[in-house]
This record gives sequence, C-alpha cells and structure tokens, in this order.
Amino acid sequence: MVQQERAMRVILQSIKAIVRVALMSTILSMYWNCDDSLAQIANQKFYGDDGLIYEFGIKRFTTETRFPGIHTKKQISKGSFSTDGDTLTINYIAFKNPPKAYFKIIDRKSILNLATFDSSLVDSSLYVHFKIVEENDRPIYPAPIVQIKNDSNKTIHGFQADSTGNIPEIFIFGKSDLIFKFTSLINEELVLDADTLMGYKSTVKVSLPKRIEYRQYEGREKYLFKQLSGNNFELRSLNGGRTVLLERIK
Repeated sequence: MVQQERAMRVILQSIKAIVRVALMSTILSMYWNCDDSLAQIANQKFYGDDGLIYEFGIKRFTTETRFPGIHTKKQISKGSFSTDGDTLTINYIAFKNPPKAYFKIIDRKSILNLATFDSSLVDSSLYVHFKIVEENDRPIYPAPIVQIKNDSNKTIHGFQADSTGNIPEIFIFGKSDLIFKFTSLINEELVLDADTLMGYKSTVKVSLPKRIEYRQYEGREKYLFKQLSGNNFELRSLNGGRTVLLERIK
C-alpha cells in the first residue's frame, strides 16, 4: 500500500512537471512570436505605395509625404503604436502648436536720430535690415526673396537673401501703402505691412517654417501587418480604409 502511494506521488509530480514545461513553452512561444512581430516593425522605416514614408520608433509612429511638389505641402501625422500578433494598432495624436511664419523686431531706432533726415517725411520712410530663416534659425535653401508691393499688389522691387538669410538694408523714402512679401519655394509665406516699420531704422528677423500640413487627427486605427516577402509588407486597414503596400528602407 505504501509503495502504491509513493508511485502515485511520483506520477503526480511527473504530470505537474510536464504541465509546467508545456505552459512555459506556450508562454515563451507567445512571447517570441510577439517579439518577432514587433522586431519587424520597431525602429524601421518603410516606403508606402500611397506616397508616404512610414517610420516606427520603439513606441512612436510618424508618416510624411515622400515627394512633395514645389507647390504642394508635405503632410505629416504622428502617434504611438502597439502590436498584438499580426495586428498593429496606431493611436494618432494631434500636433500641438505647429510652427507658423512670424516676424520679430530685433532692434529699431527713430529715423529722426539720423542727422540729415527731413522730419516731414518720417511717417512715409524707413530703413530696414531683414534676416530670413527657418525654424531654429536655420538658413533657407534655395534662398528666399522679399518683394515690395504697392496697394495694387504690383511688385515694385525685389531682393534675394544671401546664403545666411541676410538681405541688404532697404531704404524707402516718402512712400506709403506698401507691403513686404517674403516667399520661398518650400517654405511658408509672410506678408508684413510696411507701416509697421515706418519712421524707424530697424533690424527684423523673419521666420518661415517649411511648408507642411500637420494632420490634426486624433483616433485609433487598427491594421493587419503582414510580411509578403523579404522587405515587402502589407498594411491592411481593419477600419474600412485602404490597403498599403510597404517596402522596408534598408
């Protein structure tokens, strides 16, 4: 009887060991499968056949237009992502305070301080030095230009910035109802009313951010992420959207 009880205990212990091994194998298999799915997409960039570049960080996700034209804006979206097997979930996040074109008067002094200036023309005259840059004070290439336009929107003069964004000092004498228009091939435009500067000798910084359309979208989208072959993948929307073919950027 004692031997039978010992034999039963050995059998039960063996069964428990087998169950533990099976459970551990299942857990490891699920872990490695999930990790493999994540490894195929984390820290990767892909060209999409929809004209976008898809970039996945560890948890961060962004898209941007691959080849924006000169007269079209680059589009950008962002969010976070997670994977569950072959299902990819993207949580889109709206951009906060995207950069806008602006000007800032760095320094200015009254024209009346100039020894030979006719005080009767103060309200229709100005000296100004412009420096035109992108965000973070980076120079713009190709170099931007500033146009001086009259109240009929006719260009009466134009200047191109040098490689550092500086434009030679502009002097307007005895004229009114003018505007400065700052333009660039791939950057936003800015219009500045010349009346803002009349009567002064000024140094003005103009910031023209890149021409980008920030996708102000918040929401969750699910996709089926499937490897087709080698560096080619399929991103199939599970929310009724289109299927995108992706090519991994090596």
